[in-house]
Amino acid sequence: MKNAILFTVIAICLSTFFSCQKTENTVMTTATITALYPSGVQAKKLQANIKMTNVNTKQTYQSSDFVQNAITLTLQKGMYDISLEGILSITTEDGKTATHTVRGYAESVILIENQSSASLNIILMAQ
Repeated sequence: MKNAILFTVIAICLSTFFSCQKTENTVMTTATITALYPSGVQAKKLQANIKMTNVNTKQTYQSSDFVQNAITLTLQKGMYDISLEGILSITTEDGKTATHTVRGYAESVILIENQSSASLNIILMAQ
């Protein structure tokens, strides 16, 4: 009888051990935010600061490390308000270089995947 109980206990322990599934619940995301320029704008260089505020925790992340028109940040998964301000160098129709102040804003952007992405429409301000 003792052997039957011992065998049952061992069987239950082994089945419990092998039935457990390892899940990875990461709270951080690598988010790539892409700046979208107005139609017809030939952008040369974007120098801007982006600020991302988590809607729930109010934690903010800031960076200015744009590569062409995109920036990648590691931040906590969640919903974000995103703002951008900076300077954009463009090529005009006559081939000259001009600079414009630019701004962008998006609210309630959801970034919950391990690799997330979003785009931000950029507005050229009057010179």
